[in-house]
Amino acid sequence: MKIALIASRLHTGGGYVVGQKIVEAVLDLLPNNEILVVSPENTDYPTPKSTQVEMLKCPRQTSLRQMLWDGTRLRAKLDEFSPDWVWALGNYPVAGRWRQSVLIHDAHLIFDAEWFREDSLTNRLKKRFGKYLRSEEHTSEL
Repeated sequence: MKIALIASRLHTGGGYVVGQKIVEAVLDLLPNNEILVVSPENTDYPTPKSTQVEMLKCPRQTSLRQMLWDGTRLRAKLDEFSPDWVWALGNYPVAGRWRQSVLIHDAHLIFDAEWFREDSLTNRLKKRFGKYLRSEEHTSEL
């Protein structure tokens, strides 16, 4: 089976988990799988030492450029790899004809706001707006 792990939008800790833990676990459970890992370029994630793992690095970029990269470079690589299953991590599905699972998570629903106090003002505002969009108050208005 061919599995593509799309983690190009995961930065810091999330990508580390994908690069080290998930890939190793999949290879331990199903040793004959081929895996394509798409990870951010400017991060120092451990690369699994296996001939069954192929890496594609994604440059860190704006949301618009990320969408263009996903539609061109990533799409071409997935067509070439032709995975049986795509695991899209970081809340972003990948357009295509592949069977797909999307990891949807928000650490801000689990951890207390104090946990993120060192975050930038811009990121805190984005998170607060996202929380508002998911709130009952907002959905009851619709």
